[in-house]
Amino acid sequence: MLNVQRLKVLREVVAQGSFSEAAGVLNYTQSAVSQAIATLERRRACALLERDRRGVRPTTAGERLNEHAGRILSQLDAAEAELGRSRASGAASCGWPPSRPSARL
Repeated sequence: MLNVQRLKVLREVVAQGSFSEAAGVLNYTQSAVSQAIATLERRRACALLERDRRGVRPTTAGERLNEHAGRILSQLDAAEAELGRSRASGAASCGWPPSRPSARL
């Protein structure tokens, strides 16, 4: 299964064209960025980025996953925003009903 944090890392690496630059923007170490990409590549069993002395660029598979990641992350942002608006207006609530004892969780 794809991991949202790793998708964010992929998006940033593609946007920056560099592991180091992406790490700086995300406030991660370069090693953490490299490990996130390596995990994505290992789990997808394909290279997502082409590396050379000038930086990185997405492979065809990397570009497709990057596009999907953009839509997924946009949808997550929209869902969080909607839940935030609902909470503020009182239109929706999340939680356990008071009639249920918490010991039964």
